[in-house]
Amino acid sequence: MKIMTAVESVEMNTSQKASSPSRVQLPENATLEEMQQSWKDQEEYINHLEEKLQNVSKTRDERKGGESTRREQLLIMRLTAKEQEIQELSAQLTEIKSSQSPSSALLRSTLLDPAVNLVIDKLTKQCDKLKKEVEEKDQELAAWKFTPDSASGKRLMARCRQLHQENEDLGKMIASG
Repeated sequence: MKIMTAVESVEMNTSQKASSPSRVQLPENATLEEMQQSWKDQEEYINHLEEKLQNVSKTRDERKGGESTRREQLLIMRLTAKEQEIQELSAQLTEIKSSQSPSSALLRSTLLDPAVNLVIDKLTKQCDKLKKEVEEKDQELAAWKFTPDSASGKRLMARCRQLHQENEDLGKMIASG
């Protein structure tokens, strides 16, 4: 791309003005030849204006293209920064969650008061007992749906419960020695 001095620019503009067609004015008493020449001059003038318009639109498009590329790059940089911030925040969140949830060993070591320990043990046993009752009730409910003949299904489930209880008792006996 050539850089022009102010003098060269003025000379170029004046030479373009001299060579560029101008608006055609029709004389009042024009002959056929003058009209034909005016028509040609008018065509040249229209072509010249169309070229100017194309040049202006090209430069405008190039300028917009450069601006949009810069804007796109800026938006990509902002998006990257936001994604990095999200990753940092999610890492912080994970760290905070892990520090907030105490481990079971820590909870067991915090039970220092014997009275509280006794109450917690009773509640734990009661909870286990209730869980077993719920399991039995669920099995009983399933026995109703076991077969169309509900009496035989109930008997089968009762026998299963009895065998399960015996199995648990035997396991306790083996575990206690």
